[in-house]
Amino acid sequence: MARILAEADNMRQAITWSLDAGRPELALAAAYGITRIWLARGRWSEPLAIYGRIDEMRDRLPEHLQAELLFKLGRALIHSSDPDRGIQATEQAIDMYGQLERQGTSPELLADQPRAILDLAVALLHQDRVGEHNELFVELVTGMLEMVRQRGDRTLEAAALANLAHHRDPRGDPNETRALFDEAEAAARESGTIDPDAFASQRAYFEFDQDEYHAAKEHWQRAVALDEDGATQVGLDHACLAAVEILLDEHPGRQTFDDAILAMFSDDDTRTSLRHHQTLLALRAGLDARAGRHEDVAKASGAIEVVRAATGNAVRWDLRRFLSDAEAMSRDALGDSAFDATRTHATELTPEQVTAFLLGRNNT
Repeated sequence: MARILAEADNMRQAITWSLDAGRPELALAAAYGITRIWLARGRWSEPLAIYGRIDEMRDRLPEHLQAELLFKLGRALIHSSDPDRGIQATEQAIDMYGQLERQGTSPELLADQPRAILDLAVALLHQDRVGEHNELFVELVTGMLEMVRQRGDRTLEAAALANLAHHRDPRGDPNETRALFDEAEAAARESGTIDPDAFASQRAYFEFDQDEYHAAKEHWQRAVALDEDGATQVGLDHACLAAVEILLDEHPGRQTFDDAILAMFSDDDTRTSLRHHQTLLALRAGLDARAGRHEDVAKASGAIEVVRAATGNAVRWDLRRFLSDAEAMSRDALGDSAFDATRTHATELTPEQVTAFLLGRNNT
């Protein structure tokens, strides 16, 4: 990451030059060089602007690069301002990749095809558009898994297995889910290109949903240890780790949880993207319920609805029971009328006020 950051300004200059020269294929290649910064740090306004400019010259690109552009533009839209448009662009990319595959195009030119399918599956999952038991998600990712196995791509095989484990039918046998995670880690290890701990955060959320807090803590510790460069996902893992330590009574207090949120929102893109707000609000609600801060639970419940309306995304499935338990506890403490009144007031907050609430500046 340090090397990429050091080269980032040179890559940005290359992108600008390529766009000004009317060479979208060079801009697309140069943008790939700093993709990891955007993925790790959650900075999606920059790729959105870059891919938007490249898209204005899409007709100058060969078809396989048009598909790649749509996939990357879709990813930026999904993670930033417009998930519906992002899903549409990703579906266009998948359709184009399918046509090229049927025409006999080399798999090397279709390398992002399975990634586009996985992005679509996850985006639809976040919007609760995959069926009551995640049926569509499983169908899409199972198809992607078959594709990457045929191509011998162990890295993407690992990603597919981990996502199937993380998002399989919640009614299923948890030991079968753990076996899938083990298989994903084995594939990652054999690939030589991805750390097996790359899926530690997903395993942690699964164990958290199973009320296995000690196991969740262990996996979040692994996730945090994997990358300490200040990336957004690491900040989120820090917050989750602090939350589970509080639940285990192993933590001196709320300060580290709040500090992790403050660190995440020090970056303007993270502050405005709303991407992780619902996860943090659900965790905060659970901690507040157990600490007797029941009005804050009602506020968090309403704030989550604000984020859902702004992004189209539902609370991640593996935190829904935790949130529901917190809401039920606080309803019992406050009474339905008081809880609903506070929650309704919170649904009138702006996204900026929701962020302020998360950061503890409760002028709401």
